[in-house]
Amino acid sequence: MKTSTIQLPGCVLHVCDTGDALADTCFAFEGPEGLVCLEAPAFQPDVDAWKAYLAALGKPILGVLTPYHVGGADQLGETLATARTVAALAPGGAIHGITEGFKEAFHGAFLQPRPIGRVIPEGALSLGGLDFVIRDEGYGFAVELPAARLSATHLFGADCHSLLPSREAIDAALAQCDALEAAGVRLILSTHHLPEGPEAIPAKRAYLLRVKAIAAEAPDAKAFETAVRAAFPTLGAEGYLAMTAAALYR
Repeated sequence: MKTSTIQLPGCVLHVCDTGDALADTCFAFEGPEGLVCLEAPAFQPDVDAWKAYLAALGKPILGVLTPYHVGGADQLGETLATARTVAALAPGGAIHGITEGFKEAFHGAFLQPRPIGRVIPEGALSLGGLDFVIRDEGYGFAVELPAARLSATHLFGADCHSLLPSREAIDAALAQCDALEAAGVRLILSTHHLPEGPEAIPAKRAYLLRVKAIAAEAPDAKAFETAVRAAFPTLGAEGYLAMTAAALYR
């Protein structure tokens, strides 16, 4: 686990790069009244290390926002999520299906989600002396900190492939790029990548447009995956490319 900090208007952002098998990243906003966590590590050793790091800051944890990564979060503090995440955690929901798969893949080491402690609505959320905005997104939610022109989402990363399970998901990702750019976002957080600046937006848009074009022409998953890899030979997270190919041509 590696940690770093970024000074933001009115708070300090603590970044936890777990380095785990899923490239998980989680965050904590240190505001005037305490800590607001965003997501949590998925494996117990990283939860323990992150808890120790946060405890050393000497401030209370006032809540843990859990848009997508719920497992392990309740060990940090009260978990907060929208009804959309709660539904995704239920049998048949997206998060439930993913975590069941991870439970098997990691032989039980992947921490399974517990019930959400507090369901929050979309819109303004004041916590720890910080003013966030919660927006439904995908099967979870996005978190914004307008004072810092910060937006936190699940997957971004200009230097890695995206998980795009449908043509509609590609269009939604393109719309997200447009929205981030229109909002003048200066810092993008995603839970499988280190923080990025606005220069990531045009790079991600170019990737998505090319992937969309390839998907319209490739006859099968193998051809699609080969063409995308040829177009972007240096991108990481090739597992997401394989998952995208399988989903698009299911």
